[in-house]
Amino acid sequence: MVAQIDLPYLRMSRAKVLSRLFIYTFVEGRPLTTRGRWINPLVFAEFTIFKHLPQLKSVDSPIYLLGTGRNGSTLLGKVLSLHSSVCFLNEPKALWHSVYPYADVLGNYSDAPARFELQANDASDNVQKKTCRLYAFALRVTASDRILDKNAESVFRTSFIRAIFPDARFLFLMRNGHDVVNSVAQWSRSHGRTGESGEINNWWGKNQRKWNILVDELVSKDEDLHPFIDNIKRFQSQHDRAAVEWILTAKKGRKLLQEDRENTHLVRYEDFLEQPNATLDGIFRFCSLPADKKVYFYAQKTIRKSHNRERVSLSPIIEPTFNRVLYEYGYD
Repeated sequence: MVAQIDLPYLRMSRAKVLSRLFIYTFVEGRPLTTRGRWINPLVFAEFTIFKHLPQLKSVDSPIYLLGTGRNGSTLLGKVLSLHSSVCFLNEPKALWHSVYPYADVLGNYSDAPARFELQANDASDNVQKKTCRLYAFALRVTASDRILDKNAESVFRTSFIRAIFPDARFLFLMRNGHDVVNSVAQWSRSHGRTGESGEINNWWGKNQRKWNILVDELVSKDEDLHPFIDNIKRFQSQHDRAAVEWILTAKKGRKLLQEDRENTHLVRYEDFLEQPNATLDGIFRFCSLPADKKVYFYAQKTIRKSHNRERVSLSPIIEPTFNRVLYEYGYD
């Protein structure tokens, strides 16, 4: 479906449909694994203009949806996008590449060096101004008040984000690691593409770029995984690779929940499926958003309880850590 718009969404709000289509086309950009990449030069030309114009609107308390990809964040973001105050940016990697060139770990828009972790000192005055202006542009054209930015890498960039927006709010979405790992493996099989120059583009970026950066930058510093880094670097199994990413993300989220509890809220995907209204109540309170009937109604119409996928069999190098992190989040 285009821009995550399904039939119930079409029936909910014509204005929100138009907003999602605009953001999808002119703000989010088209990554390597999608069609329509001809639009990207236009997107970046537009960014260049608005990065140098006066800020069109104040940007207050942006909301960041964090967690490993394939954790249900697109579904939650789509549901929240119907809120009258919210402008939903689904994986706006083009925007982040435009304001900070070293953010593109997948290689969607550049072959230049990139990093998972961005720190407060990376948020220069110029970066702050550019980000505020582009967010303000998105808010203005969609007649919204709050940004909801869903980007998988953001969990490793909260210090960077907070340096730009001290009032940022973080929603950390956790899903059973077995389901995430199976979903990542399935996605990579079905969405992987071969580029025009013969490179392989899949979940792990252009010619495994994301995987290589993840191992060199994150695995190398993890107390549980770094003793096995040479073996992990040679992983070819999609399940093993996805499990490594899930472990690192879950650990980062747990640290954030411990160190910044006031500004971080844990959302369990399974709870969202079982009790969407209660989950949305908690999110609205945490984000200081008024309740919106359209959000509840759409959630009730579209959310379906899912059965857990089969448990994955992992390399013995990482399986003990994987199981321990599962247990720490309350999964059997």
